[in-house]
Amino acid sequence: MSVNKIEEFRQDMGSCAICGRIAYNVYGGGAMKLKDGSNLCGCCVRRVRFLYPVQKPQFKKGMFVRDDPLSSLTASEVRAAMEQAWEKLEALREQYAFHNAVFRVDSFSAEKQGLFKAPKNSFSGYVLYGKFNLSEMVKLMHGNEVTEITLDDIDDLYPPGRPGEAGYSSVLYAVQKGLHALPGDLIVKD
Repeated sequence: MSVNKIEEFRQDMGSCAICGRIAYNVYGGGAMKLKDGSNLCGCCVRRVRFLYPVQKPQFKKGMFVRDDPLSSLTASEVRAAMEQAWEKLEALREQYAFHNAVFRVDSFSAEKQGLFKAPKNSFSGYVLYGKFNLSEMVKLMHGNEVTEITLDDIDDLYPPGRPGEAGYSSVLYAVQKGLHALPGDLIVKD
């Protein structure tokens, strides 16, 4: 007589090494494996991601490879980083005049939409800290000029990423006339 074994398929990676929550990588969970093989849940990843931003992918051996600096840490190093994260976040907020979220512009382009329509402006760069959402009123700081814009779309520059979140490269879109930005300009949310 044979015994049928039932295989159980789990969509989670196990428990988080830091907080003990279930670590999901599917459906936008954002969990990841660390260097020592332990898991880090999406909440803990978001708490320290601004300290270890995702680099743009490099072309190695015929394919694009993205080196994530967070995955090269052990669980004890992540715990130590979490203890210092609050102080470093407050130092960043003090450096950027206490805004809730800051986006650094690396490149700007404007695409014409038609004769009587406003151009679609795209700002590519990194979210230094905080989170940007669709339809938010934000401020473009270009030199001494401050212009209010509404975010029409947010996209990730190098998928898979988390567009609009701290530590990830993103593209912010705004449909408005008269916008111009240079590398190093900021988009801030109050």
